[in-house]
Order: sequence, then structure tokens, then C-alpha cells
Amino acid sequence: MFDLFTSLIFAVVVGGVLWAVWRGRDTLHPLVFLMPTAGYMYVIQPITADPEVLRSYFTMAELSFVQGLNLAGVAALALGCIWGSRGIRRSEHRVDLHSYLSTSEWRGKLRVMGGILGCVGLFLYAYGLFNVGGFLDAYNTVKGGGRASSGYLRDFTLLVIPAIVLLLLGRHRQPPIAYWVGVGVLNTPLLVHGLLSARRGPTFMGVATLIVSWYLSRNQRPSIVSVLLGGAGVGLLLLVLVTFRGQIYLGSSFLSLDQGPGPSEVVSRTLQAQAQTTSGSEFVYGSYAALQAREEGDHYWGARYLTYAFIRPIPRFLWPTKYRDVGMESLFVNAGTLGRSADPEATYLQVPEGAAPGFVGDMYVEFAWGGVVVIFFLGAGFGLLWRRALARGGIWRTVYICALVLSLYFVAQTFEAVLVRFLVITVPTAMLWHSYANRYAPWARASTSTADVRAV
Repeated sequence: MFDLFTSLIFAVVVGGVLWAVWRGRDTLHPLVFLMPTAGYMYVIQPITADPEVLRSYFTMAELSFVQGLNLAGVAALALGCIWGSRGIRRSEHRVDLHSYLSTSEWRGKLRVMGGILGCVGLFLYAYGLFNVGGFLDAYNTVKGGGRASSGYLRDFTLLVIPAIVLLLLGRHRQPPIAYWVGVGVLNTPLLVHGLLSARRGPTFMGVATLIVSWYLSRNQRPSIVSVLLGGAGVGLLLLVLVTFRGQIYLGSSFLSLDQGPGPSEVVSRTLQAQAQTTSGSEFVYGSYAALQAREEGDHYWGARYLTYAFIRPIPRFLWPTKYRDVGMESLFVNAGTLGRSADPEATYLQVPEGAAPGFVGDMYVEFAWGGVVVIFFLGAGFGLLWRRALARGGIWRTVYICALVLSLYFVAQTFEAVLVRFLVITVPTAMLWHSYANRYAPWARASTSTADVRAV
């Protein structure tokens, strides 16, 4: 059954991408982003794993159970996206409502909004670097970066994402070179930080923000060949960062042109490392987290997500014992995915700190099999954002791009890894948008109403 379920997951992944490209006619459909990552975790990782090592962790019955669960989760995500994006196809001859009604004056306001959000993000990024002695001191150690006294100050650096989107939406017909330099500078907290600290999330966000914003702002799409080649290249880059994380920092021999390994050696060692099965891989850890939740009957039934949504935003200096007071101290260990006991020493599998179970394992820990239903509606949310971005544009296009660039966190890590970041990005952006729209373009505010828009 394990092999059958794996084959069916592969079919769902390929089918989802093909549906998005040929039925939705959009290579920037959410399925094009979500399905390949799910395929890597639930198809590539298990089939390249050493069978003996894998069976030392789990029995075949356990592997069949978790792969059946993974199949249900991936299928629910794909079906949810299809259902949420129903009734509309992209056409290169049709523009969204916001682009059709925009004036040169309003595009100028978009650039102003982008500048405001970008300055906030850059200032907080610089503040974090200042706290550790500057740029060089921040990145001369493994997994380096700035430091802030509050999680808000760290997370709000992500406002550079909507800033880049707004700048590109409000671009001139032929922007000066300084315009593109500014866009590149805004990407520093993402791409530069991601590469120099060997972190997959910020690196993916930096690359995806630039590429997706560029194409969506011009009402264009990359070819399917470009998407496949580019996606493979970005995926390989992310694997390189994971493989050589302990060697990537300013001043390391790895980054030296004379002493560092050549491209062929880097690729070879990366592929060899990915073939090794460890308890920290998303497939292995996700399987273990789901099995432990099933065996112990330990599910949160939404309490963990509610804690992240309503308790985590409260500053720690106002409520220093907030997690303990609500009985959620388990969140300190791998985001609570090991259950309420949150004691890795009590398990038969030694789990590394910071391991992530992927979206299926995370949802099963939270809701048991009900997590499959939640995944369906989350997929529908991605599809609905795509619909709104396509038909209405404006703030919906900005929110959609933010959801896409955070999709790696959702699929490969946990829902809560996306939830707070998504709120931090979109809430201030929507507030600023409505403030400007009320004064300068009431039609832009009206275009964000909840009334549905259908197009064929």
C-alpha cells in the first residue's frame, strides 16, 4: 500500500500542476507553487530514502498509514485550490478591474505606499543588524543575522514584500534605473539575509517576490518551460543552503573563489546529502508526529492555532507567562507538534530541535482526520485569492503574492509558521491601502468588496 499511495500522490501532484497550466491557463496559479513542494516531501523524500533506515523508524503498516494520510492531505489541497479558483480562466487580453481604472496619479500613490512600507521594513532590518554590531558582525557566524528585543520588530521586516509589490504595481512605463535599484535594496532583508544565513524561507521569499511581482504587475506569465527550469534551479539552491548551512557565513572558505568547492562538487554533495534519511527530514518527522498523535490520542482541536492567532500577538513584556497560563508550553518545542508532553527524550525517535512535520502532519496533530477538511478549505483560500487577484487586482493582487511567497512555510513547515507572518504582512498593508483609497481613489476601495466576480 505504501508504494501505491506514493504513486497516487505523484499523480495528484502532476495532475494539479497540469490543471493549473491548461485549465486555469496560468503558470502562477497556486497549484504550481504548492504541488511541487508537496511532491518533494511526500514522493521524492520517501522514494530516495534508504529502505532499511526508514524501516528502522517505522513498520510497514505505519508507513502505509502515514502515506495514506499524506495522499488525503495533498489531494484535499489540490481539490480545494481547484474549487476555490473555479469559474475563471486567465486571459492575456483581459486586465483586472484595478489596472483598468488606475490613473497615473493613483499609481504614484501606490509608489508612495510601497516606499512607506519598504522604509519600515528596511529600518527594522537595519535595527536588528545594529544590535549585533553591524552587517559584517551579523553574518560572520553560522545562521547569522540581526537581533531584536521583540518578535514584532523581527517580523515586520517582512513588510518589504508588499512594498516591492506596490512599487511594481505603480511603476512607470519606463522606470529609471534608480527605480530598479530601490527594488533591489528592498529585497535585502529577504534575499541577502537568506543567502548569507543559509535559510530557505527568506531566500525563497526573496526570489519569489521579485519574479511573481514582476510578471503579475505586467499582466504577463512565464512559460511552463521557464517555470520548470526556474523552479528546479530555486529548489536546488534551497537544498544547497540546507546541505552547507554550517559552512556558509562571511569569511568562510566555502564562499571563497579560491578555496571553496566548485559547482559540480556542490551539486554532487547536495544530492548525496538529500539521499540520507534522518529524523529531521519533513517526511520522517511528519510521519512520527502523526503516529504519536494517533497512538496517544493527543490532538489540540484548534487550541494551538487559536493560541498563535490571539495569544502570541500579545507582547511578552505585557504577559511574560502567557503560554504557561493558557496551558500551551508545548509550543516551545517544535511548535507543539510533538504533543502536549513536548518531551523529545520520552520518544523512541530522537527528534532534532526545530524539525517541521509539513502541512499534513501538522494538521493531523491538530485535528486528527478532520485536518484533511481544514486543508481543503485552506486550498480553497489560495484559489479564491487567485480569483480575486485575476479579476480585481489591486490589494487582492498584493495579498495573493504575499500568500504565494509564504507557501513554502505552509507546505514544508506548519500552518502557524504562515499564520502570524501573513497577518503581519497583510493587516498593515490593507490598513494603509484603505487609508489612501478613501482619500484618493474610492473606486480602489470599492473594488475590494466581497462581491464575487466571474470571468470565463
